Amino acid sequence: MSEDSVMQFIYVALNELIGYTMSKDIADYTAKDFWIRFLSNYAEDKESGMLKKLCALEEGLEMAEATLFKVTEEERRIAWELSTQHYYDILADERAEGREEGETIGLEKGARQSKLETAAVMKNRGYDPDEICSITGITKDILQTL
Repeated sequence: MSEDSVMQFIYVALNELIGYTMSKDIADYTAKDFWIRFLSNYAEDKESGMLKKLCALEEGLEMAEATLFKVTEEERRIAWELSTQHYYDILADERAEGREEGETIGLEKGARQSKLETAAVMKNRGYDPDEICSITGITKDILQTL
């Protein structure tokens, strides 16, 4: 899955979660719901006075709001850069694991299906096993499973 696809998936899922939370009655909120609302609707709730009601029901929100005003723009920039770098580190690790997984079975990730299909066709047509392995890059062990 590409980075853009991952980000689109996260964006859609978060919007659905926010919409679900905002449609609930506050009496039914869990701690998670309070935090989702605080993080997604802070400005509107502050302006409307709803934030005071939310803070009365979930004490951690009041501390979080106080902390928001203590954080400098430089600290926010650093936190953003660190979280972005962490995200890219995770993606790089997942890609490396995918490459290792592909190498373990003798195939590049993503090319797995076409090499196997090609090998299966060649095997069904009676090609020499050594030739199939040479052309497709798969191992004899994999070829025997086809």
